[in-house]
Parts: sequence; structure tokens; C-alpha cells
Amino acid sequence: MLVGGKFVLNVLGQGKSAAVSKQLLKPFKPGENRFGELPTKQTESGNTILADAVSHKCNALPSCHSVHTAKSHM
Repeated sequence: MLVGGKFVLNVLGQGKSAAVSKQLLKPFKPGENRFGELPTKQTESGNTILADAVSHKCNALPSCHSVHTAKSHM
């Protein structure tokens, strides 16, 4: 993620993740619509959210100090 980049966290209900996972795990070409045929909506701020999401959170990264690297618990 780049500083100032936007991201959306979609929370899906039980049993709603299979189609989303299948679509988002595909390889994509630059500029290709990652959501494909999944039903989506636009937020007031211009972010794309999944129509089936029970909740969502939109954010922008204000500075590089907000970037965290996830670590595995092996």
C-alpha cells in the first residue's frame, strides 16, 4: 500500500465468502476489474464495496508510519 492509498475491509456473513474468495484469488492483469461479476456498490467517498457485505470499513493511509507488516504465527 502506498501512502495516501485507500483500502476497504468488507465483512461477509457466514456462507458468503466462497464466491468472493474464488474471484479474488485469480491472477489479474494491471487495470483489470478484480471484482468481476461480484455485485458491488460505491461509497460516498468513491470506494467499491461488496454488496453482500454485512459491514465495511474504508480508510486511507495517512503516513508510512501507519503501515504494518503482518507476521505469521508458525
